[in-house]
Amino acid sequence: MSLCDRCPAPGACCQVMNLERNGSPYAFWDHDDATAELHKLTPSLHSFQAIERIRTFKDDESDATYSWWLWSCNALDKTTGRCTRWATRPDLCASYEPASGDGLCVFSQPLENGEESQL
Repeated sequence: MSLCDRCPAPGACCQVMNLERNGSPYAFWDHDDATAELHKLTPSLHSFQAIERIRTFKDDESDATYSWWLWSCNALDKTTGRCTRWATRPDLCASYEPASGDGLCVFSQPLENGEESQL
């Protein structure tokens, strides 16, 4: 049985996340629709929706403004919180390891008293 099968909050790891490509956050021209641009770059990630801009920066060479976003996955079952595209999920999801320490998994979150989970 995997940690996902024992998860007290299925889907919590996919509600708010920072998507990365080659170790760097996805960034988009500030005037672009971040969700549409992600889908152009990586069609297999079509379930992800931009939910909040977290940082904006300006490229001095091109004078372009870029933004990093937080994302949510809309392919989660509303009742169970589980993935509805499990067999065809993107590599980003398939390679994700529960409790990997990245802060997404509820098993990697600090406990209420501030201690780390010992799973």
